[in-house]
Amino acid sequence: MSSLNTVKPTQQKTFFDTISPQLAQPVFSVNLKNDSTGTYQFGAIDNTAYTGQLTTVPVQAGGFWQVASPTFNVGSTKVENQGGSPAILGT
Repeated sequence: MSSLNTVKPTQQKTFFDTISPQLAQPVFSVNLKNDSTGTYQFGAIDNTAYTGQLTTVPVQAGGFWQVASPTFNVGSTKVENQGGSPAILGT
């Protein structure tokens, strides 16, 4: 998020904020693989790169890729987030 940029004397836009107006959709997808080459795709989601349904959540304000986090999994165990803390996403 550009709001977190600390470049001085003139704050700069982030890469994604710079390219967003040129994208077919305001999205990017990441396919990271263990011990292998992964990919980033900007402006689209490759529907052949996954199985099942995608879940989307809105990004909250605040400058981070922050999303609500009412529950999470540890292995196969579902955990209730009793404090209601949001999660900050990164790759």
